[in-house]
Amino acid sequence: MLPDLERIEVRLAPGGAGTFRGLASVHGVVDGHGTDFAEGCFDASIEERRARGQAFPLLLHHDPARPCGAVTSLTDTPEALTIEGRFALGTLDGDEAHTLAKTGALALSVGFVRRLCPGG
Repeated sequence: MLPDLERIEVRLAPGGAGTFRGLASVHGVVDGHGTDFAEGCFDASIEERRARGQAFPLLLHHDPARPCGAVTSLTDTPEALTIEGRFALGTLDGDEAHTLAKTGALALSVGFVRRLCPGG
C-alpha cells in the first residue's frame, strides 16, 4: 500500500467517472526518491507554462509517449502541490492508469528539472 502522501482519490460518482484529485508533492516531506520540495517551489514554473498557454501533461510512468489524461487544475498551496485531472478513458494508457489508481497501485509524482533558487 502507498503512503498517505502519495495516494490519490478517484471519484467514481455519476458524471465524475475517471476524475481524480490528490497531492502530487507534499512540502517539507522527503519523498520516496529522497527529494524534499519547499513551499512555493512550483509557483514560477506553473505561471510560466500558463503564460505560454501550455497544458500540464499527465503521463503514465513519466513517459512522454504515454499520455493518460489531462490535468484540469494544478495549484501550489502552502502544504502541497495539489492536482485534479481526468483519465483518458477509452485509451490504453488512460484505462491502465485509471485501473491502477482504483486499486491503489498508482501514485502521483512530479517530473521536474532542478533550478537553483535565488540565494541558495
